[in-house]
Amino acid sequence: MKLWMMTAATCLTMVGGTALGQASEQACPDKGACCEKDGACAEKAKQCAGKAKQCADKAKQCADKAKQCADKAKACGGNATITANVMGASHDGPVNKVCPMSGKPINGEYVAQYKGKEIAFCGPGCKAHFEKADEAGKEKIFSMAMASMKTKGGECAKCAAGEACDACAGKGGAMSLASAASGDAMVGDAYPLNTCVVSGGELGKMGDPIVKVYHGRQVKFCCEMCVPKFEQNPEKYLSKVDAKIISSQMAFYPLDTCLMSGKPLGADAKNLVIGNRLVRTCCERCAAKVKADPAKALKSLDEKVIAKQGEHYPLDTCIVSGEPLEEGGPQIVVANHLVKTCCKSCAKKVMKDPAKYLSKLDKAWMAKYPERFKKPSATASGG
Repeated sequence: MKLWMMTAATCLTMVGGTALGQASEQACPDKGACCEKDGACAEKAKQCAGKAKQCADKAKQCADKAKQCADKAKACGGNATITANVMGASHDGPVNKVCPMSGKPINGEYVAQYKGKEIAFCGPGCKAHFEKADEAGKEKIFSMAMASMKTKGGECAKCAAGEACDACAGKGGAMSLASAASGDAMVGDAYPLNTCVVSGGELGKMGDPIVKVYHGRQVKFCCEMCVPKFEQNPEKYLSKVDAKIISSQMAFYPLDTCLMSGKPLGADAKNLVIGNRLVRTCCERCAAKVKADPAKALKSLDEKVIAKQGEHYPLDTCIVSGEPLEEGGPQIVVANHLVKTCCKSCAKKVMKDPAKYLSKLDKAWMAKYPERFKKPSATASGG
């Protein structure tokens, strides 16, 4: 009996094994093909895993680069944006060392981007004023910030090269260096005195004067030794220069009303020196407007000077060449003087070195209208 049961079990096992083998063969008749397919799938999976790792590495690199940009933006001024840095903003630092609005030292925390350059300001108020300005206003502020990067002598590129320059002395027009301030190193006029800003000595006695432009304003020195003294304390020396400019230009000032408001100038009028030019306002608020847009203020003042002095001009010859003046010839405004010349070349000489030529014009005015040259008592109040 036991033998029969074992034999039966063995038979069932054999039959079952045969059935399973047949079923397997029916499901996969070509075992070699299946193995090859599995190997290909495994290889493809391996390639995908490798590609995924590459993508992860690239993502990490991008994240690292984004962090670098963010760190750079922070280093460039706190308020700079990553976008500005990526789009090509300069990382050489601000173009200016003093605030173009206030004239005070800059604070690196208050930086604005303009035309791929950085302009720094003394505080949040000046920075906000720049950001709220229209495009023309921003361009003027930018020009003031860039002033120290222009030519050494304060001339436009054409004048520095000795070429004819319609911008600085147009025939039949009245131009000052102020009218081309956006493209030149200076705002206002060339240095109008014949004495050194530091020593007070006569310019030219020790060779050609040293010409410098500080924050858009031209000054002249008798020698190189005076330059570092000035740079250590410019306010000390400029205050003395301002007093001389106010005294020498007061008799030629064309208005008895505020340039900005039109109100009468009272005893508390503000006497500013803007770009070596006397400008008078009725109050501090109007003075601030002049400082905010000096080129516009000086252009308006030019028009007033021409209207006041044009009809009574005391000379009929050119103060440079001595040639007769022709109707419609060049006329310029410098140091609040209307100057008529015979040609553009002579006009440029006056604008470059007004002190050399204005003494002759002053003598002519004094001879013709002596009552206008009473010594006024005036002190500088800014600029």
